[in-house]
Amino acid sequence: MRLHRARALLLQTSLSILEIAIACGFRTPPHFAKCYRDLFGYPPSGERGQKCKKPFASVPLLTVPHLQSVAPNVEYCGNA
Repeated sequence: MRLHRARALLLQTSLSILEIAIACGFRTPPHFAKCYRDLFGYPPSGERGQKCKKPFASVPLLTVPHLQSVAPNVEYCGNA
């Protein structure tokens, strides 16, 4: 699901919320934020505030080659 992919990108990269929204197929950041909030109970910016401060057990890790097509030069958090 694209929102789960977006969550993984929020947790594991330094991409902006706009870049993640577009990479995951959303046309506008407000629509992305609404869908994200509806599914997870908080906005994408709330997820980003927790970056690197909680375990990623519930988030599937993305491999670096997978991200290279979306974000070739990003910082990764954790073991990704």
